[in-house]
Amino acid sequence: MSLPWWVWIVGIVVVAFFVVYGSWKHYRTNIRNKFLAYLSQEHPELQIGEVTSDSVVVTTEEGGEGTLFLDRLYRESSQIDIDDEDAYRALFSHLAGTILEGQGALNVDAEKDRHRVFPRIVRDDWAEEAARQVGSDPLPSLPLGPQGLAVVFVLDNEHSVAYLQSEQLAELGLSPEEALDLAMENLGQSFRPEAIRPVLDESAMSVVKSEDTYDAARLLLMPGALRDGEAIAALIPDRDTLVLAPVPDDDDWASLAKLAKNPDGDPLWTEPLLVTSAGVAAV
Repeated sequence: MSLPWWVWIVGIVVVAFFVVYGSWKHYRTNIRNKFLAYLSQEHPELQIGEVTSDSVVVTTEEGGEGTLFLDRLYRESSQIDIDDEDAYRALFSHLAGTILEGQGALNVDAEKDRHRVFPRIVRDDWAEEAARQVGSDPLPSLPLGPQGLAVVFVLDNEHSVAYLQSEQLAELGLSPEEALDLAMENLGQSFRPEAIRPVLDESAMSVVKSEDTYDAARLLLMPGALRDGEAIAALIPDRDTLVLAPVPDDDDWASLAKLAKNPDGDPLWTEPLLVTSAGVAAV
């Protein structure tokens, strides 16, 4: 008895899925092993502990232990030519730098480190999960406006950022409100308020991608760049993207809503936002 044609189709799809899945797992295993071999050769002072498909536990000579999550390793290595060993080493060196920085990243000095305090916009569920993973109290934060978004604070380092906890804010002599003012002042050093004018005066769309990890956070500076009565639309689909656009005249937000659902990286917020001089609000 012959099988129906659709059974053959389903079988082909299932086989194709397992081939692709197997290749994906094999790729991740190879990249992870290359990175671990690099750490062993170039940083023998780092002791490798538990390794999973998603993370690796690393211990320093001083006894500090931390978990490096490997999503960035997989994401950025996928953009590298398979024969480009120099590019792989540069990526591995950068990731190793984040490990080495992380051990002392939260030792803060009120006089020397205030200029390194910057804001991050995160989802509430992300902040809760981050605190759970490291076994800490919830990160000090302030609500952004749209329900589900919050502002947390980081200490900017050469290779990475360290999320500031209540203890570090206290050592810096800052309340969350004061930290926000300081973080926006520091971030404002890399933003020209007049850059927003073409969006309003020429109905032009502007995409901010400076690749310093603070593009979405620059949304916090937009209300201060607007005059009373002015409004713009904003999208922060991922941490490294800020899109500014005119508010639709016909109140049809469909095209902007579609654009907001296309992140270039880990999704941050999938809906358009309305920005006025009074602040940021959901549409």
